[in-house]
Amino acid sequence: MCVGFHLKAYAWVKCERPEDTNCYEIFRAAKITGRNGNVFGSEERFVRLSLIRSQDDFDQLIAMLKKLVYHEEDVPSENFMYI
Repeated sequence: MCVGFHLKAYAWVKCERPEDTNCYEIFRAAKITGRNGNVFGSEERFVRLSLIRSQDDFDQLIAMLKKLVYHEEDVPSENFMYI
């Protein structure tokens, strides 16, 4: 008997600024790998990020997200919210 399962964890991110019509391109420019929301029938304002990776990969993703948020909003990165 073979029993298997696949764990899938994703974060959906929405870019809400009026000028941010393609979230995938914003993340790509920031060197954050994701999938365009329109691939999954959603708007281009969404990007899907995969969260099942190594702890180092996850930590690097968080660091890159902090940098992106800091750059986009000009707020100190310690104000980055984990949701």
